[in-house]
Amino acid sequence: KDVVAELQTAMQKQGLDMHVAALINDAVGTLAGARYYDEDVVAGVIFGTGTNAAYVEKANAIPKWEGELPNSGEMIYEKLTSGMYLGEIVRRVLLKLSLQSSIFGEIDRTKLKTHFHLRTPHISAMHHDNTPDLKIVEEKLKEILEIAGTSLETRKMLVEICDIVTRRAARLAAAGLAGILKKLGRDGSVDKRRSVIAIDGGLFEHYAKFSKCLEATLIELLGEESSKFVVVKHADDGSGIGAALIAASQSQYRNVE
Repeated sequence: KDVVAELQTAMQKQGLDMHVAALINDAVGTLAGARYYDEDVVAGVIFGTGTNAAYVEKANAIPKWEGELPNSGEMIYEKLTSGMYLGEIVRRVLLKLSLQSSIFGEIDRTKLKTHFHLRTPHISAMHHDNTPDLKIVEEKLKEILEIAGTSLETRKMLVEICDIVTRRAARLAAAGLAGILKKLGRDGSVDKRRSVIAIDGGLFEHYAKFSKCLEATLIELLGEESSKFVVVKHADDGSGIGAALIAASQSQYRNVE
């Protein structure tokens, strides 16, 4: 159903004299909000539970999908980069390890077999564990997956698994940003103007190793010299601010219509 019409109807039932001026997603909101404060912003990006990006494109350069679909019939980029899935990927790796080896000893695999039971904040906590004996990893394994009595070597291996999954996500995310910059001709190779990418989302904001790897990979992909013209900026609550700005800009046309 039309979510705007449904929201408008619900507000009227509550006696609210309000009008829905615009419906936007968080990537568009981030672009609009960040661009309002910085005219060099060229894209708004979300790296959170999901992954999305928005930039202004010429209308004649937006073709629909043509040609054959991928052989797999799937496009899985978001599954490899989003906060919704990173913890689940690690869980699947650990489950496979437990079934193919005795690395965890005799354990109850009920929690380990539960889909999405291990979440990205959990692997972030383990990945950032700086204690000498990886105490946080030990606690999380016991608390979340009911895996106790692990050796230090096993815990080090788990941190490495988290690192592999997260680095892959961050590098793929950076490749997406590089692709947008190249598409816009703003990758710093020819156009030397300052180009800002505004990013919001909990994965980028709270998972430090993800965001640091993303930024380092973007420099690697663009090159040391070209990357000097590209700025990655965290846009805190950019989508909320952008939504307000777009609603305000549209509302002035209501009486004209």
